[in-house]
Amino acid sequence: METNDTAKTEILQSCYDYFYRLVPGIEKLVESLRQEPEQHLNKLADACEGVLWLASALSHTQDMHDISIDFDYVEKNQRAITDGMENRDYEYVAETLEFEVLPLLQSWFEALDAQYSEG
Repeated sequence: METNDTAKTEILQSCYDYFYRLVPGIEKLVESLRQEPEQHLNKLADACEGVLWLASALSHTQDMHDISIDFDYVEKNQRAITDGMENRDYEYVAETLEFEVLPLLQSWFEALDAQYSEG
């Protein structure tokens, strides 16, 4: 049991560390998509994969934190990004990232940060 908790603690630490790279990366991506979208599509795929990884990791460590993962909401935003890409509506993709995905990530980070700060 202790080994499982140790592994979960390591996963949570990885999540915590990843927030510090993912959030600024998405913020830069939002601006890039508004300026030169075609040159940053690979970064968009990486960002989407990163959000899904965080959601999964936080879900699998649910017993160690108070963060509720709404996979329907995550998937809805992933579909919105995919639809925007298919329609080459990069402003829509940027807005989805800026106004839906970033606030979600920030709420996850704040909850994890508050928990780590307390103990």
